[in-house]
Amino acid sequence: MERTAPREFLDADGNPAIAVDGVRMSYACRPECTVVTFTGIRGGLDLYNAPVFRDRLRDLVAGGCGDMVIVLADIGYVDETALGAFVFVRKRLRRTGHGVRIVEADPGSHLRKLVRQTGMTSIFPLFDRLEDALAELAGNGAGTGEAASARAGRTAPTEHRAHSGGPPGT
Repeated sequence: MERTAPREFLDADGNPAIAVDGVRMSYACRPECTVVTFTGIRGGLDLYNAPVFRDRLRDLVAGGCGDMVIVLADIGYVDETALGAFVFVRKRLRRTGHGVRIVEADPGSHLRKLVRQTGMTSIFPLFDRLEDALAELAGNGAGTGEAASARAGRTAPTEHRAHSGGPPGT
């Protein structure tokens, strides 16, 4: 596979973005968290482009981004290297009392399977929608997502429904 050089630009909403190897990452700093959106133009997060994105995520953490919500939009594939980048970011955020939430709308996605197979559902809350992840951060949706199901000792549903009770996941 021929690699393309990273290209930095502003997205349609004026947010900083970077594109490499068919995947675009943009981010928006909100009061409650930083929302990082990965969009697959023609690819996935893999061995070839994950290091570039990991470095950008590391820079966001170093800049004091607070909690991070990673949104995967039309990403065809997420491999172990990319998951490792998310683990790297999570470790850095935990040092400052913050965490990572992942939004992946496809219940059959490779990322969801990978997170389940590696037993990481307790450290990476997975959500179907950005609104659900933001509600949990605000304390209004505590107990949503696969991580909450894992903490409660039950099998995670394929559709995530908010219910009250329990601490927000980190």
